[in-house]
Amino acid sequence: MARKEKQLYCLLDRLSNYVENRDELGSIIGYAVIGSLIDFETNSRDQQEIQFEEIKSVYSGIENAIHTCRKQTNSYEALCDLHLKVQPYMNDQIKNNDIPNTNSNLLTNIVNNLINRRGNYEDKLRRNGLAILEQVLERGPLRRKIDVLNRDHTTIKTYFSN
Repeated sequence: MARKEKQLYCLLDRLSNYVENRDELGSIIGYAVIGSLIDFETNSRDQQEIQFEEIKSVYSGIENAIHTCRKQTNSYEALCDLHLKVQPYMNDQIKNNDIPNTNSNLLTNIVNNLINRRGNYEDKLRRNGLAILEQVLERGPLRRKIDVLNRDHTTIKTYFSN
C-alpha cells in the first residue's frame, strides 16, 4: 500500500483542515501547483519519470502550503506568500505571451491554458483548485504507488490544462 500522506487525497484533505474559506482553499491549491513547478528541473529524458518528478514536486508544494497554513495565524497569509511567488511569473508569461522556458511540460500546459483563455487567471486557478479538491476527495485514497503517481498527475493535467 502506498504511503497515504504522499498522494493528493491525503495532502488536500490535510490542507482543507487548515483553510476554512473554500475560495482561499481553491486558490492555495492552484498557486501551490504552479509555484511548485516554477523552479522544476530534471535531467531525465523518460516522459514517465518526468511526470513522476513533476507530481512529487507538486506534493512538496502542497506540503509547504500545509506547513505555512499551520504556522500562520490564518490561511490568507499563506495565500499571500504563494501569490508573491506565482504572480510575477504569471505576469511575465502574460506580458510575453510565449511558451514558458521550463523542464516541466505540466507547467507549460497549465500556463498556456491560463493565459490563452479569456478572463482572470487567478479566478481560473481558484476554480481549478476547487475542482481538483472535489474530484480527489470524492475519489478517495489510492493504494498502489504507481496508481497514485499516474492518477494524481493525470488529475492535475486534466483540471489545470484542459
